[in-house]
Amino acid sequence: MNAHTGRPLVDAPQRRALVTGGTGFIGSHLVRRLLETGYAVRVVARHPQRNNEHRQLSPHQVDSVEWVGASLNDHEQIEKCMRGVDVVFHCAARISFHSLDRDTLYKTNVAGTARLVDACLEAGVKRFIHLSSVAALGRSTRADGVLDEGAEWDEKSRPTTYAHSKYLAELEVWRGQEEGLEVALAHPGIVIGPGKIDHRGSNRFYQMGRQGMPIYPTGSVGFVDVRDVAEVLYRLDRNALIGRKFVLNSVNISYRGFFQRTADLTGARPPRFPLPFLPTMVVATLVEWLSLILRKRFPLTRETIRAACSHSQYDGSSILEALPDFHYRDFADTLNDGLYFNA
Repeated sequence: MNAHTGRPLVDAPQRRALVTGGTGFIGSHLVRRLLETGYAVRVVARHPQRNNEHRQLSPHQVDSVEWVGASLNDHEQIEKCMRGVDVVFHCAARISFHSLDRDTLYKTNVAGTARLVDACLEAGVKRFIHLSSVAALGRSTRADGVLDEGAEWDEKSRPTTYAHSKYLAELEVWRGQEEGLEVALAHPGIVIGPGKIDHRGSNRFYQMGRQGMPIYPTGSVGFVDVRDVAEVLYRLDRNALIGRKFVLNSVNISYRGFFQRTADLTGARPPRFPLPFLPTMVVATLVEWLSLILRKRFPLTRETIRAACSHSQYDGSSILEALPDFHYRDFADTLNDGLYFNA
């Protein structure tokens, strides 16, 4: 099969997939999609007992998965997990904008990815599908400033530690390609949709919208449905879109627009007052000092304020050209389904 034609794997034997982070938000949707399409699935997670926190799997599907408790920091454990695997979907990552987590971000996102790539090469695993982030894209090279697959990394643009760790992780994946791996990468915007809502995940946007956001961040960002991300990750393997990366983004919208739409749907307080950037940055600086003194993580950081007040737009159309039968879900459905999944 020609890897560049995007032709499906026809009459192939059952694919054996290893999914890291398969208990997480995106990972759980991917596991369900793989099972639905006939893959044999092994999930590697730090806490495999949390195998259906996002309520995406039926009891039968939970039982059909091989759940393995392992850490990406343990090469011997990871090496054992590779036995009999055809493709690795790497969804596990650490997301944080706290200075206290700087070392953990590099240890998990960079060293963990490097260790996984090495284990694939040693075990003879042929394919590696990597879940990255638009944070790893860098700066736009287009006249309109929109970010796409041609964006270039720029250290001078003061990237967040998380963004830097995801960029370095991507370099490890491309290094794997140079050493013989078939690789493909997905760079989603903010991922939302049906799943558990907690204070750490991107679905917290639903919770914030339902509670009402009279003070709104002044920036804008891109969103994509978690089900679309899972579908693309599956199709990167199934359609053999090898040696490429894709920005996944269905809509660019201001934070004010997002919270206005959630307010319209839920009856919550609509956004009214813009977040004052400079005073909030001063407060965030003080909070970060307090965080370092107390060794405690607070949600307000300078990185989160910069992100909330920056304007970013993303072009997610390349995947539509590569997969003509794929389309993004309507954003209204993404909002409705995510809001009422947890109602």
